[in-house]
Amino acid sequence: MSIWLLRRSCDITRLTPVNPGPVLVFSPTGSTEAIFPMRKRQGFTLVELLVVIAIIALLIGLLLPALAKAQASARTVKDANQASQIHKAMMIFSESDSGGYLPMPGRINRYTNPPPVGRVPGKGPQNFRKDSSGHLFSALIAQEFFGTDLAISPVERNPVVSVFGSDPNDPFSAYDYSAYAPALDTYWMGDTPDPTSVSVGDDPVGNRNLIFQTRINRKPNQNGRGCLSYAHNMLCGDRRNYTWRNTGDSSKVVLGNRGTKDGDFETDQYTRSWTLLFHGPEREWQGHVVFGDNHVEYSKSFFPPNVSFECGYDQIYSDNMFAAEFGEEGPNNCSQSPNFLQGDAWVAQNETVAPSGEPIPVYDYLRD
Repeated sequence: MSIWLLRRSCDITRLTPVNPGPVLVFSPTGSTEAIFPMRKRQGFTLVELLVVIAIIALLIGLLLPALAKAQASARTVKDANQASQIHKAMMIFSESDSGGYLPMPGRINRYTNPPPVGRVPGKGPQNFRKDSSGHLFSALIAQEFFGTDLAISPVERNPVVSVFGSDPNDPFSAYDYSAYAPALDTYWMGDTPDPTSVSVGDDPVGNRNLIFQTRINRKPNQNGRGCLSYAHNMLCGDRRNYTWRNTGDSSKVVLGNRGTKDGDFETDQYTRSWTLLFHGPEREWQGHVVFGDNHVEYSKSFFPPNVSFECGYDQIYSDNMFAAEFGEEGPNNCSQSPNFLQGDAWVAQNETVAPSGEPIPVYDYLRD
């Protein structure tokens, strides 16, 4: 049964039910009339819903490219900051080095002295056989100059390169800082003790880092594994003696994004390189370069404008920073046969060092 409320107006009396239903209207003449209130429509029609969906899809289509570009720009900025931080850590390290050198694994863990000194921390010849990329970055991480995550660029695209411990094939799930144990002649993860005694004239010995790896030249199904993104000037010859120091030289390349094999820019080594995917268009290499004064430049060329090499007394050549281009033939010119002992820029990662002292660089395997 409906409950009726009595409502009056100047010319009409209405009884309005509380519950929905017809409304009886009484006029002054005594007649009655039932009025059925209109029901409110609920929800949307199918057409309205489809229109809304179409508008949302259109907006997403317009915004996604701009969002992707903004994300790429953010990654580029972060990459430059990370490269700069790594070099700053190296410069801090150099302040405690007697020669002002940036870190070199072979100077951190020197080779054994001949008798009667033997194996003593901080003494002995530089063990150049350990001056490779995996040992270099692992040595800095072991002394907590930066973490394993800083070694991986936010623009990294090679699938075998990721933070140490994140790959199921890594021997450890996290970096073991107890590996820094000078009393045991180990200074980082992947380091191995030198012989306890050697003879006069014995050459240093050393192997690639089997834990903090740089096997970027192998595919995932070929045991490829890389724990760092950035390349550095090779630690050999005049590059090591003059460039790999805290000199503040704004024209000397120290490190940066990886490039192509031997600085190639014409063959498949260029067009199929993972490094073309780091920044900018996917068909052109672009990347960051860190110089000796710690300023970072964004370059679209393997020949940065202020990077050159002097051959002889007065010949200046543009320098491909990813290639060891120059050798020495005479006082006034450079031979066409590269000499790893020269001082031109040679930015790469190396897995091992030959007995001669020449770094053996590794480059990204080619994309399909």
